Amino acid sequence: MIDPVTMFRVSYEDVIEKWGVSPELLGDVLALAGDSSDNIPGVPGIGPKTAATLLETYGSLEGLLENLDSIKQKGRREKLQSNIEQARLSRVLVELERNVPMKEMTFPDGLDRVSDLRMDVMDSDNLLQFYEEMGLRDLKRRFESRLQTERGINGVPTATRRSKFTPRVKAAIPKPEDFMDVPF
Repeated sequence: MIDPVTMFRVSYEDVIEKWGVSPELLGDVLALAGDSSDNIPGVPGIGPKTAATLLETYGSLEGLLENLDSIKQKGRREKLQSNIEQARLSRVLVELERNVPMKEMTFPDGLDRVSDLRMDVMDSDNLLQFYEEMGLRDLKRRFESRLQTERGINGVPTATRRSKFTPRVKAAIPKPEDFMDVPF
């Protein structure tokens, strides 16, 4: 997977290193901890590290919710008990819809199947216009900042800032040929 913000390749091991759980449990972590960027409420007072610890102990969100009485920390147990439905709703909100009927999907002219889709060269102006039309102000601001960093002053790239999480391999901006082997 490629992190769209940092353009780093994120491996299975990187997810475990950053979140403390395998990728299969990432939705459960977000259901408990919430995700303000996607308006996922989560459970108040439960952060990602606590969520990962709970999931390590109980195996899944449902495993945790079925065993709330065994949580020793009274405050944590009460927070979870009073937010069971919010945790379950948050889990639904972080899950991608995987069963969209093909007849409801739209394709560019001349394409009829998902397998015909290919990645094209990124059009920065088109993307900025899309962000503007959709009201995605924060994404637009971050993308403009990234473009300025990449283009730099007088065409010389400026130093990029480091995030708290630095995966081992940084990916260049993907090119269509990088994905020729992906069966879209």
